[in-house]
Amino acid sequence: MVKSLRLEDYGELRKNPRIRPGRPFRFKCIRCDVCCGTGPNVHLSVFDVVRMAHYLDVDVVTFLHVYTNLIIAAHIPHIGLAGDVNGRCVFLGFDGEGRTYCKIYPARPMKCRLYPGLPIAPGHEELELDTKCPGLEEAAEGEESSVPTGLYRQYVEEMRMHYRFIFEEVVNKGRDPVDALYGVLRKLAEELKSGRLPDWADLDRLEKMGYT
Repeated sequence: MVKSLRLEDYGELRKNPRIRPGRPFRFKCIRCDVCCGTGPNVHLSVFDVVRMAHYLDVDVVTFLHVYTNLIIAAHIPHIGLAGDVNGRCVFLGFDGEGRTYCKIYPARPMKCRLYPGLPIAPGHEELELDTKCPGLEEAAEGEESSVPTGLYRQYVEEMRMHYRFIFEEVVNKGRDPVDALYGVLRKLAEELKSGRLPDWADLDRLEKMGYT
C-alpha cells in the first residue's frame, strides 16, 4: 500500500540547500563524472543548441537528431543532452590519466556552467546545490566558489526567451511543436551567421562571466 504524503512531508522532497548567486560556498571541482556520467540530465535551451551546433560546425537540426533527446510534453518540445551506451553525456571525455574533460567545453550548456548550482525556476532568486556532487564535500578550507550573478542572469534571460519563442509558435500560431522548434533554431542560427555576433553567441563573453 502506497503511503499518502502529509503536508509536512513535502518539505522533505527538497533536501538540497539553497544559495543565492554571488554568495560563496565551499566547492572545488575534482573532475569526477558524477555530473556528466550519471545519465543524460541536462536540459538545453535553443540558445545552447545553436551555440553547440555552431562550435561543432553542424546544422542545428542535425545536432538535434544526433546529440539530443527530444520530448514533447503538453505540446511543448523539451531538449535534453543524449547519453552514450553507458549513460554518460555524449560529450564527456577521459584523458590518458583517466581524468574527465568536456569535448565542447567552450560551448558547454549554461546549466553546466552553473553546476553544482541547480536552477529552481527562471527568475527564482536562489539555486539549489546538488549535494550528490563530491566537490562540495571534498573542498578544503578556503576552497570556495560561487554562482556568478551575471551568468545566472544570462541563463534566466535565455530561458525566458526560449519559452517565449516556443510558446508563440506553438500556442499562438498553432504550429506543430517539432516544426516550431526547428523554425526557432534556424532563425537563431541565421542570426548568428548574419555578420555581427550576437551577445548570446559570443563564447568569449560567456567565459568572461565566469563559472561556478
